[in-house]
Amino acid sequence: MKNLVIITAISFLTACTNNHSSESKLDHETISKHLQVKGLQAPSCMIRKSRKWHAWIDRYTSNQAVYRLNIFGEVDLPSPGYTLTWSRGITDRMQPPGQRLTLLATPSQGMEIQVITPTETKFTMETPIPKFRHVSIYCGERLLISIPDVVLTD
Repeated sequence: MKNLVIITAISFLTACTNNHSSESKLDHETISKHLQVKGLQAPSCMIRKSRKWHAWIDRYTSNQAVYRLNIFGEVDLPSPGYTLTWSRGITDRMQPPGQRLTLLATPSQGMEIQVITPTETKFTMETPIPKFRHVSIYCGERLLISIPDVVLTD
């Protein structure tokens, strides 16, 4: 029994030291491909939770027809190595319109500690629209938050 414990410990330590090779690193793409072979879907959104969202529109220039949409929030990421990227989606045709935004979390290429990391995020964009019926923020296909009645503030 004692020999089995020692052999298991040596195997574990050997596996840990060999884990630094470039062949053993698994990125998000490799994990996605492996899961697809098994018939499973990789998570399209790496954001665990989100909170503290607020949005407003302000006028930051003297031009009366140019406004700025500002969004702030906090998300929980699987590690501190992730980068957040915002992209503007569709603006619907209702009056006032709704705006769709996407927040993408991309892992780093290197090794990172795996610990849930609260991360503040912000987004600003110019817009000719002084009021939105709602601003919906998506991560992958998951709706993180829909902020209603985003209006001009002074």
